[in-house]
Amino acid sequence: MATVLNYQLSIFGKYSVEPSVEIITALMPMLKEKSGKDFLPYIINSNQIAFPSNRISNISNLGFTTQDQRFNIAILNERIDVNYNKMNELDLSLDDFCAFSTEILSTIMEYFSFMSSRLAFNTRQFCDLPSFEALAEKGKELVKCIPYYNEKSLSEWSMRTNAQLEIQIKEMKEGINVITTTSSMQDVTDRRSAVVFLIDINTLPQNMGMRFGKDTLALFVQKISPVIGEITSDVERLITGE
Repeated sequence: MATVLNYQLSIFGKYSVEPSVEIITALMPMLKEKSGKDFLPYIINSNQIAFPSNRISNISNLGFTTQDQRFNIAILNERIDVNYNKMNELDLSLDDFCAFSTEILSTIMEYFSFMSSRLAFNTRQFCDLPSFEALAEKGKELVKCIPYYNEKSLSEWSMRTNAQLEIQIKEMKEGINVITTTSSMQDVTDRRSAVVFLIDINTLPQNMGMRFGKDTLALFVQKISPVIGEITSDVERLITGE
């Protein structure tokens, strides 16, 4: 059975949000009303290199996080992310996160009158294996290697696949990448071995028109949620052999 490490719903565009007291004071009660959770503000500091001058400038962006840090929001210059991070044994279902994250992003988009050029959903999950030896054997089963590795135990391995599909969002037909990356994970300290897989579904970068509004978020996750569920079940069967 796969265990969820995190979920992330993102929008992409050209955004500029000053982390001011006025914006923070306005957004905090809106986020509380929509999510039922208290979000605390924080500043995200990053460096940006300007070409061709090669000058480095410091950029301050606005973020919000819950007190237990299970949920956070990052309002960056080129994207806005809503994240869930597993902090304890309680898992958040995919449907619950989709409902939660679309409410949050819709609120932010409405407040700033933002549109988006791309949408993306990511989830990272893992399946435990009983031993390092089982993890190496699973790599031999799943990954096609050059002959050099035939008689050797694989201490690390990974594979990545992508298929491009079309989904309907209102009157728009949107191309999407459906990417699954599967890799080995070893924790020598805890003697733990697992297969980690990342599912990344995103609209194609070729179309950069600012065409996604807040009302398209729910339609996007509605279309991709069954795909995420199907891939998760497929990976579980692949790893367990059932």
